[in-house]
Amino acid sequence: MKVYGTVNTILSNPYKKHLNGFKHGIIFLIIIVASIYLINVLSFYLFSFMTKTLNEFEEIKKDNIAVAIISGVIIISVSVMLKDSLYFLLDTFVPYPEIPRLN
Repeated sequence: MKVYGTVNTILSNPYKKHLNGFKHGIIFLIIIVASIYLINVLSFYLFSFMTKTLNEFEEIKKDNIAVAIISGVIIISVSVMLKDSLYFLLDTFVPYPEIPRLN
């Protein structure tokens, strides 16, 4: 009888569980993108602060490829180093929907 009730609930509103999971996925994606953007901007400004004699933004505007490559490497390396810890941290903030069980 319990299985019939669960199946009946799923079949009566089949899209509700899918939309709930989609909503949580979008929230998780938005939080991750915003966090990665913030971390990369902060790390790039920290690099700019440490190299006071070189203005990276002006050099990139002048098509200085070496500065652009170094800036890109810094952004990519910071993202790779913080990826696992950021996923673990954000995994605790986003609640996941309950998945119905068929017993």
